[in-house]
Amino acid sequence: MTSYVPISDQRLEEIKLATHNDESLQVLMKVILQGWPDDKSSVPALALPYFPQRDELTAQNGIIFGGGRVVIPAKLREVMKQKVHASHMGTEACLRRARECLFWNGMSAGMKRLV
Repeated sequence: MTSYVPISDQRLEEIKLATHNDESLQVLMKVILQGWPDDKSSVPALALPYFPQRDELTAQNGIIFGGGRVVIPAKLREVMKQKVHASHMGTEACLRRARECLFWNGMSAGMKRLV
């Protein structure tokens, strides 16, 4: 999957390291690799926000993907929003660009606040 996202190898390594250090994404990674519980009440609290996307989530080489997009750790979200908005495009253009390869819960709202 890493070969198909328009993100540099250096940035992917940064995402991989930040994912490794992000407690909620480590819990999510464990749930993905072990399999999602059938009952929502059995999902660990830190992974619960991702329950609606559970069928789209995969993990590969220490990075979590949601529907072909890279799940960005909390530590890097602000940086990634700034990168997307660096060209000073409007809200819809920034959202389109971000949705091509990035994912986290609340991304659209965060991008709209930034722009």
